[in-house]
Amino acid sequence: GYPICGSVVHMLGSLWAQTGGHDNVEQIEALLSDIVASGPEGKALVQYRLAGTMKGLEERLAPNGQDPFEVSLRRRLQEDVKGLPYEASTQKASSQICISDGHGRQCTFSWP
Repeated sequence: GYPICGSVVHMLGSLWAQTGGHDNVEQIEALLSDIVASGPEGKALVQYRLAGTMKGLEERLAPNGQDPFEVSLRRRLQEDVKGLPYEASTQKASSQICISDGHGRQCTFSWP
């Protein structure tokens, strides 16, 4: 019932995925909330985890990283296009997406 930032959503999803998707994500969110509410140490612990997660993503998506932004985004968009209905993926019209990551890196993707 309240807005949360994308990094928290990412961390919730990552923790949920580590359970194999068996736990209720709301239970994981409640546990994180309890940790933060436990006091300054709990809040700092969650902030530290978020900072580490974001730093890891930044390093992975860097131009020389394990999965550079443009390569990663292009691969994921190609997978999305594969899931389109046949009619949508074979039409004569084309679409183009240009996305920037806020650090000067961008990816332009066109289909079909």
